[in-house]
Amino acid sequence: MLSLLAPRIIARNARRYRELGLDESTLTCSNEILKGALPENERLSRTELLKILNENGISTQRQRAAYILQRASLDGIICQNVTICNTPTYQSLDSVPESKVLQPEDALQELAKRYFTTRARLHCRISRGGQNFSWPTPGLVWKE
Repeated sequence: MLSLLAPRIIARNARRYRELGLDESTLTCSNEILKGALPENERLSRTELLKILNENGISTQRQRAAYILQRASLDGIICQNVTICNTPTYQSLDSVPESKVLQPEDALQELAKRYFTTRARLHCRISRGGQNFSWPTPGLVWKE
């Protein structure tokens, strides 16, 4: 999913990155700091990560923190973990089990499947490359 969604989100955020002074050099540097701060199988709170970034000269003022952490997630460096007392925690993506790599079309199909099987309440029909996918409510079934 990351390979499908990340490039689009990063491109869409380009203007906001510029407005916040987050050039590629700054984002690369913050990714390296975050990667070093999160050893495998350890999680840190958002507050702890922002403190580490600030101590290393990366300002997290205004909305920079949100965009820095989101970009690190999109670059496959970190992922959000549990929320403790309304504060999200993060861990290294390296500590998450490998998932299978999908081609963009297959990733899009998987995303649609997950979305509709967890949220759809009506009868849906999708055609893709001669294949028909259909499921009724409430027992949603994915046909391949």
